[in-house]
Amino acid sequence: MRNIGGSVGLTLMANMLHSRTNMHYSRISDRVTESVDLSVSLENIKEIAFAQARLLSYLDIFYLMAAVCLIFIPLAFCLKHQRNVKRKRVVMWGMGIIFDVGVGVI
Repeated sequence: MRNIGGSVGLTLMANMLHSRTNMHYSRISDRVTESVDLSVSLENIKEIAFAQARLLSYLDIFYLMAAVCLIFIPLAFCLKHQRNVKRKRVVMWGMGIIFDVGVGVI
């Protein structure tokens, strides 16, 4: 279940990165005016605008993830602490590994 949640979250972030980069690039390119300076080519301007759009997109994702974390921090205090959980010791012979496994915990 954790792998599925991580995959879905990563997919949503990649989708948001792509769409926000396009949005920021279109806004930046609308504000670019023709320059008299011929030392800067159009390709250089496109690369700079795309780099800035990508940076702004990463900032958008960072702010979204920070907001989600701030929302879920108070919810963590609402979780119930489980006490007196019966534990079962699992021994894997031949490897010398001992695990304590909670019984009845989902």
